[in-house]
Amino acid sequence: MVRYAIGLPNVGEFGDPALLTELAVAAEEHGWDGVYLWDHLLYHDPAWPVANPTVTLSAIAARTHRIRLGILMTALPRRRVQTVAKETATLDRLSAGRLVFGAGLGSMDTEYTDFGEDPDLKTRAAKLDHGLYDLTHLWQRLLPPPRPATPHPHLVPGTLAHPRRLPPRRPMGRRHAHLPPVRPGPPRPPRQSSPRSSTTSPNNAAPSTATTSPSKAAPPTASSTPTPEPA
Repeated sequence: MVRYAIGLPNVGEFGDPALLTELAVAAEEHGWDGVYLWDHLLYHDPAWPVANPTVTLSAIAARTHRIRLGILMTALPRRRVQTVAKETATLDRLSAGRLVFGAGLGSMDTEYTDFGEDPDLKTRAAKLDHGLYDLTHLWQRLLPPPRPATPHPHLVPGTLAHPRRLPPRRPMGRRHAHLPPVRPGPPRPPRQSSPRSSTTSPNNAAPSTATTSPSKAAPPTASSTPTPEPA
């Protein structure tokens, strides 16, 4: 089944979290399947405001009930992975399992150089590989384990496709039908970047990119197709 999502640029005239929240609510009311924000610290015009995507997604999660949501794409090489793990685990609970996580290199070198970080693509690709490895293992610690089946199952509300029966809802720690149990991740990659890292494009769609829900340990393919962010 084809699903459709909206990509909202949280910069410039759209750099207002209240406006972005209202647009996301309107998107859900009009039948869209997902809403995705950009991940930026600054933008090409220094005068443009830039809304924090994680804070804005929290407001969107609290105001919506059905649409998938996420950041397209999280520039993981310039973020602390433990902070990303905690933020995404919290957002996944707040949104009742609707969060979709995507990671990439980032499209702007200045978001590295202006803060004293190395903008080299190979360096960023190596950090992305290690960040994804650490992130999937941190999710195993931060996300609740799946609950055993009970004699009186209930269908989980909010499931978009292929629902299966799970036990009754508990106030905290609910898992969703479209999120399988956490599995051990792959072996940690070597510190030297791999050949696939060296060919990565600066756009936010790198060969190393993973798009998944934080309740999954291994990054699968995204269930929505957001609008690509321009470089």
